[in-house]
Amino acid sequence: MFPREIKQFMAIFIVSTIISCSGIISSDTINPQSSSNLDFIYNSIDSLFDQYVTPDWGLVNYDDLWQDPLLQQVVDTIEVFDLSTVTTPEDSFAFWINAYNVLVIYHLKEYGYTPQDQLGFPLFKKKLDCARRKYTLDEIEKAPPAPILQFNDPRSHFVLVCAALSCPPLLNKAYRGKTLYQQIDEKTEQFLNSNSFNPIGSQTPPRVSSLFAFYPNDYNGFERDQSQIKKIKSGGTGKAKEFILSYLTDDTKKNKLKNDTNDPMLVISYDWTINKQ
Repeated sequence: MFPREIKQFMAIFIVSTIISCSGIISSDTINPQSSSNLDFIYNSIDSLFDQYVTPDWGLVNYDDLWQDPLLQQVVDTIEVFDLSTVTTPEDSFAFWINAYNVLVIYHLKEYGYTPQDQLGFPLFKKKLDCARRKYTLDEIEKAPPAPILQFNDPRSHFVLVCAALSCPPLLNKAYRGKTLYQQIDEKTEQFLNSNSFNPIGSQTPPRVSSLFAFYPNDYNGFERDQSQIKKIKSGGTGKAKEFILSYLTDDTKKNKLKNDTNDPMLVISYDWTINKQ
């Protein structure tokens, strides 16, 4: 006869082996100490957003996404994620972008489809679990010392999505460290050249997104670096207009914005309608 402790150990070992072999426990099981959790976040967002986010306008099928158990698993992983396991600044930046976008989607269900109608925008003011700490969404994005601010990259404004139609379209895949700067540069170019978000060519005088009124100084001294796309030039003397001009691909729009004398630039009203399908 085995001692009781050995019997208990053997029982646990046998049950664990059966469950593992049956596929109930997979290699994606959450382990707060595992650096592979970042890959789990990347791969899970790829799967979820491919199913529930349109590839063009980034519209979200919230009702079905909220019902998918994988969303809860991703949120659970984000909440206990260990930042010390991240080995590159690019992966750290990507984590915070993905975390913000996923937490917006997940917690939006607590407010239905009208968080903008709630006094004080409670969706963005509520303390949430993220990376083993408590943050509001505003504290992740913009309230010093916000994690996003440490990367000093104004292109973050074009990849963080607050669930409104006037937000930049949600990318239907994860932001990944290895391709991060190419991804955010492409999203910035797409957003700034879109007549829907920046009607520079279709309105006189030209108007731009309200994001340039919300964060008027964040673009100062920055412009696109055509020679090294993953970086962005800083230290210049230009303001938001020069930042936009460095991304515009249409000469007519460029000339129109260059010749605009409004300072600050005129903006279009922000549409807080939820970006649902």
